[in-house]
Amino acid sequence: MGAVYEDAKKFAERYIAPDSKETDEKGRFPKEVFKKMGEEGFFKLLIPKERGGLGKNIQDHTDVCLAFSEGGATHGLCYMMHNVALMCVLTYGSEELKEKICKDVIENERFLALAYSEFGTGTHFYIPEIKISVNGDKVTFNGVKSMVTSAEYASYYLVLAPSEREGINNWVFPFETEGLSFQTSLWDGLG
Repeated sequence: MGAVYEDAKKFAERYIAPDSKETDEKGRFPKEVFKKMGEEGFFKLLIPKERGGLGKNIQDHTDVCLAFSEGGATHGLCYMMHNVALMCVLTYGSEELKEKICKDVIENERFLALAYSEFGTGTHFYIPEIKISVNGDKVTFNGVKSMVTSAEYASYYLVLAPSEREGINNWVFPFETEGLSFQTSLWDGLG
């Protein structure tokens, strides 16, 4: 393992492992640990250097996820989801969206989450039941996503929803989105 793994492993031993059992037993999100992840720069791991990030690669991502998961499954899973969501934005987002989110991650230590699962479809992410309606430039979403472990704590949520045409689209919802709400008592499980 390389230096990135070793740094993440030290972080996990110091901050994740002591918190892990309580996190899982109480079914709570480890917000204090995620705050520390942001402070230590882990959220900007995959952001290109030219955008102010660390410019690391998929191997580094894998190493950090492994180290964090060795400390606590929930921590590793939620960190992985942040990086997957971030890469979706970096790969497919508009230049304006990339700029906004990268700046927020780097300067404000914000992180992202995936909100793909649904009660009726589980992990079949590409068969969403959520409904959209389009009226001019306004899009309204109506549906429920499930198993969003970092709900209420992430700053941005990526949501798969049917396209106005054929297929599906990946939408980004800032935490402050009007009408967005969370029902945290509906899930009782690991991760």
